[in-house]
Amino acid sequence: MSRWSTLLIGYKTLGVVFGGLVTSPLYVYPSMPLKSPTKEDYLGICSIMFWTLTLIGVVKYASIAIKADDQGEGTFALYSLLCRHVNIGILSSKHVSSNSSLSHSIHEGTKKKSRLGIFFESSMVARRVLLFVAILGMCMLIGNGILTPAISGTSAVVLIVILLLQKFGTSRVSFLFSPIMAAWTLSTPLVGIYSIIHHYPTIFKAISPHYIFRFFWSWLLLGGTVLCIIGSEAMFADLGHFNQRSIQIAVLFTIYPSLVLTYAGQTAYLIKNPNDHDDGLYKFIPIAVYWPIFIIATSAAVVASQSLISATFSVIKQSVVLIISLE
Repeated sequence: MSRWSTLLIGYKTLGVVFGGLVTSPLYVYPSMPLKSPTKEDYLGICSIMFWTLTLIGVVKYASIAIKADDQGEGTFALYSLLCRHVNIGILSSKHVSSNSSLSHSIHEGTKKKSRLGIFFESSMVARRVLLFVAILGMCMLIGNGILTPAISGTSAVVLIVILLLQKFGTSRVSFLFSPIMAAWTLSTPLVGIYSIIHHYPTIFKAISPHYIFRFFWSWLLLGGTVLCIIGSEAMFADLGHFNQRSIQIAVLFTIYPSLVLTYAGQTAYLIKNPNDHDDGLYKFIPIAVYWPIFIIATSAAVVASQSLISATFSVIKQSVVLIISLE
């Protein structure tokens, strides 16, 4: 695949894969039960969000989990990969059809099995727990795919329109939605940079883990910071629609820097205006560009659910492939 083709596919991922992730700044600060927050509180929150995005978004999903592709995506792809190399679970060697997309030999060559693999083969309880975890992971993603459209969509009519568009295929839907998400992804970090310069230029000192340890004393607020990474599982689950390289390029050069600058800008504003956290995103937008950003934000929130809709389709498709392989 040529470089331009990869960049084009990377652009399309903005409209399908990253909707839930890039719109998370709309929800993070308002979801936190902050009472009389201090500068140290905000620095701790910013530090946690930075390292959460780095370790989970970039290291875990974009660098490691995304490579676990097995003719499908999601948690079941990891499970089927294990079944290929270790005789565990529902995909034992006697069940896998030679014509199936998952038909590669489970015991390829004479590779020596690890101690962990031998343990799972010898323990029925361990195999069942592993299968349960795989099913649980898929169910959690499907649950997220059901809840996110209901939260992000502004009305039932909008959701019906989004769902009706799915019949045109992921490629066309992504091409339709990508301009909206690209406008959001590029505009919010610019506002963030302005806010950093104008309100708190030294905000990036929050990268130091020192602020995380101080913030852990307020552990009840950690639930809100988790929202900064919501939707990241879609980049793994949507791997069947887009190749690894395009998703990695989109993460490293657009999504990750955009979110870091946006959250840094929000935090810089809130350090100077500590009581505006309930509406932290819209308050830190300069008046001169408020309405254009508001329109972009509303449009982005409407189509943000596309990433989870597409990811839900992917994991269900993968589970169907596994079921067919048993027949």
